[in-house]
Amino acid sequence: MHYAISDVHGCYYELIDLLDKINFNKKDTLYIIGDTVDRGEANVDVLQFMMEHKNIVPLLGNHELMALQVLPAIIGKSNDDINILMQGESFRNALKQWYYNGGIVTVEQILQLPVEEQQKILEYMQGFKLYDKITIKGINYLLIHSLPEKKDAYKHIDDGTYSTMSLLFGRPNFDRPDYYKFDEDIIIVIGHTPTAVIPSAIPGRYFKCGNIVNIDCGCVSGRSLGVLCLETGNVVYTKSRYRRL
Repeated sequence: MHYAISDVHGCYYELIDLLDKINFNKKDTLYIIGDTVDRGEANVDVLQFMMEHKNIVPLLGNHELMALQVLPAIIGKSNDDINILMQGESFRNALKQWYYNGGIVTVEQILQLPVEEQQKILEYMQGFKLYDKITIKGINYLLIHSLPEKKDAYKHIDDGTYSTMSLLFGRPNFDRPDYYKFDEDIIIVIGHTPTAVIPSAIPGRYFKCGNIVNIDCGCVSGRSLGVLCLETGNVVYTKSRYRRL
């Protein structure tokens, strides 16, 4: 089976519980569609678990994008070294943006590791793909963390029309389901926007908007973590251990 999860955000125990529920095994493939880290309590545990499983395909989210603007400069560095780096405006702004978006826990956890393990995690994250395409039972799937609002944005993900940042930080307009009904046979699976903030969605459950399926069920904000089976279209959930925001 092929599965998709998004926005784990360091919710390691929920991830393990969810994979147990679906009896995830080495014959399966799991796509994690970005935002594996930040805000949650067990970011390194999530990354190390993913690294141990070759059948987990990691995709880039906006939180990994922010991390990769900072981590290469601080791996193996002391606090004094980082303070010197903070004198540079570009690095300082990148670090502030990441911290503001929940990256401080991730930084602290990574820097507590031996330098060799820090480097392994960095190299692993540098290998995250922007998107993936897969055909299951004749249905074409595009897996990507998010997309800008424009209807045909998915057709321009690698032709230079949009920067990686605008793709990963963009958000479809979930109030316009008819707008996202495409003529071609494609389903776009994304995350990024917790379904709890979409007025017409059920909080903590996946949301279908035309041909777009949003599977960010808001685990780190106290809702749930959901996994979509691409073969069946079924979604299985596990309850968050976090306080609801």
